[in-house]
Formats: sequence, structure tokens, C-alpha cells
Amino acid sequence: MNIDKLYQLTYPQVQEIFLEVMQGIVDRAMLNEMVKAIVDNDVDALLRASGFTPATLGPILDGIENAYQKAAETTVESWPKVIQSPIGPVVFTFDMRNPEVEQNIRTASSLLITRISDEVRENVRATLESGVIRGENPRTVALDIVGRINPSTKQREGGVIGLTERQTKAVDNIRRSLEQGQKKYFEYELRDKRFDKLVKKSIDTGIKLKPEEIEKLVTAYKTKALRYRGEMIARTETAQAFGRAEWDSIQQAIKEGIIKHKFVEKSWQDTSDGRTRTTHRVMGEKYKYSKPIGIDEPFVSPSGARLNFPGDTSLGAPAAEVVACRCRADYNVRWIDQAKEAANG
Repeated sequence: MNIDKLYQLTYPQVQEIFLEVMQGIVDRAMLNEMVKAIVDNDVDALLRASGFTPATLGPILDGIENAYQKAAETTVESWPKVIQSPIGPVVFTFDMRNPEVEQNIRTASSLLITRISDEVRENVRATLESGVIRGENPRTVALDIVGRINPSTKQREGGVIGLTERQTKAVDNIRRSLEQGQKKYFEYELRDKRFDKLVKKSIDTGIKLKPEEIEKLVTAYKTKALRYRGEMIARTETAQAFGRAEWDSIQQAIKEGIIKHKFVEKSWQDTSDGRTRTTHRVMGEKYKYSKPIGIDEPFVSPSGARLNFPGDTSLGAPAAEVVACRCRADYNVRWIDQAKEAANG
């Protein structure tokens, strides 16, 4: 199986793990404790009562680490079974317990935990603040945070746990648009379009939607937004894990003396479609297959960002260059040239 096919099979699995984790968090919510924390205006207590702690993200990290391992193994499987190296014929096996590999995984995991934790905290705080401004009672605010139980599934849905800050702000804007009968509602791509006729009729007739109808539409948006958020995290983190795995596989072999730097080249393969970033399309042309660079040379974006591989943040590349990136590095190890040099001593 090639690395591209493996990615297409893996990221949906990571997405489902993310959604299961978020569901597990809100299903553990202690509503009475949340209400008390809201009355006390205690964000820390409210966050704890919501069911969220960084430890709950463990299964997501495990899923990403498994993706990393699969990608590393797939990368090495594409190499010659017996490598004619400077130290003699070698059968290379990628070492997941290598200290540098473990450090890379810990660093990536720590960054993801921090990002999601910060977002959850900000969303809880913002929802609390928004609810107070609207004059909502504490229980309603608590339900806005963790969602309401769906009678059919017996699970909570429509909370803000797991959403981005931007999506949470959109929730307030959508609610306001629906309450005021504004056409701005139709600008939100993640709205549930099954209700468009209902909203259009309300706007055209001037008859305001009922509170329960508004809540239903807001919940529908949150549900779709959470799934989209899960997809973006899965795509981004899986792609980064794959990129690191390919990079680390080669670096590990180089440090063990099995591959020489000078026999490894890399190029930037962009997706060349309407969703490809302009900067990545430029790099795809600058570093195309016929214009490779050395393994240790960074790809330099027109923005000035430097990346060892698509999705790499170790050199300081910002989120604008890595989130949901679908590009990949193509590595060319000149096995025959290395074998010839090894044979000639």
C-alpha cells in the first residue's frame, strides 16, 4: 500500500476517534455542578464539571501515534529489502522507541493538547459570557456548553466542546441572525440546509421563528461544525504525522550510517486544485520533481515560512501554512548510486 492510499484510509479513523472523545466528554458532564459553577462565575470549576480534562484527549493522541507508526513502516517497506549501505548490506527496521522519535511524538502531542485545551477553555468562557449577556438561566447556559440529550440517541449534542473559537463565535451570530430574521444566516456553509425553507419563509413573512426552532437550528449547526472540526484536526494531524514519519525514517537511517545524505533528495508535491494554497502551489513549481533539493535543506514558502516537509512546524511555520495541508514531500533515495559507491569502497 502506498503512503497516499494509507492516508485516505487513516484520517477518517482519527476523525471518528476525535468525535467519540468529544462525545465521551459531554456525556460525563455533571450538570448540577456546572450550574453551581455558572452561578459562582467560576470558569475553572465549570470546565471541570463539563467533563473535560487534557487526559481525555489520550485516545486521539494514540490514534495519531498509530498513524505515524503505520506511515513509518510503509515508508521503509518501499525501500530495498537489503540496503547496500556504507557499512555493508543492511536490513533496516524503523525504531519507534528511538529517543528522537519519542521526543518528536511527545512534542507534537503536547502542542495538540495545548491547542485543544485552550480552545475548550475559551469556548466555555465565551459561552458563559454570552449566556449572561442574553440573560439566560444557568441551566440553559450549561446546556449550551455541553449540549442537550437527543431523545433518540440518548446522547448529548449541540455543545461547544471541541469547536474552534471561530465556530463558537459563529454560534452567537447565527442565533442573532435567526432571532432577527436576517439573511446573513444563509452565509454559513455549515448550517443544516434542510431547514433553509423554514428560515426563508420566516424572513419573507416576517413571522419570527419560535425559540425551540431557533435552538434546533443552532444545535444542527454545532453538530455539523463539530464533525467538520474533527475532519480538519484529523486531516492536519494525520498529514503531519505522516510527514514526520517519512522524514524521521530517512533521518534515522542516515544517523545509523545506512543512507548517505548526498544520495537523498526531496521535492514538494502540491495538490494543484482549487483548494491548494497559493504559496504551496508556488513551492510545488519551485521544488518540483525535476528541481529537487537536499534532504536537510528546508522548503521556503513565499511567506518566508520554512518547512522540512509539508505540515512541518519544527522550524516555526505558522498555522496558515500547515492546517489541512494536503501536500506531501516526495523523497528520492538514489539507492543504485549508493550501492555503486559502497561496492567501490
